[in-house]
Amino acid sequence: MKSSILVFAVFYSVVSGSQAADLSAQQLIHQQARQQALEAQLTPPPAEVHLSVPEQAVSSAFPLETPCFPITRVVLAGTENFPRWLPFRRVAQQGENHCLGAQGINRLMTRLQDQLINHGYVTSRVLVPRQDLHTQTLKL
Repeated sequence: MKSSILVFAVFYSVVSGSQAADLSAQQLIHQQARQQALEAQLTPPPAEVHLSVPEQAVSSAFPLETPCFPITRVVLAGTENFPRWLPFRRVAQQGENHCLGAQGINRLMTRLQDQLINHGYVTSRVLVPRQDLHTQTLKL
């Protein structure tokens, strides 16, 4: 009889211990679920940020101006410090065979400057040195 009571006591302690472990694990799971739900409620939704480059209404044509100077050639100085794949020459050719005034020259300079900035050369500048435009050559 003593042995059966002893077996029963051992069996009961093992069963109740495993039930306590199951109960403890369930409580831990419920507590974690509550914690996650609370964190989800308190965390603000991520802000939606949409970055876009503003479109500029830039006409590809040069303005008709007076006075204007017929430009047959655009010479770029200082481009040897930049990679050859930058499209400076192609942009500069847009000003060739046009009659350009102050606004037209500024527009061409802006296009060249935009190419510099778009390729990461934000501290480089396009300048117009003193020159005689009657030679029909614009030097930048």
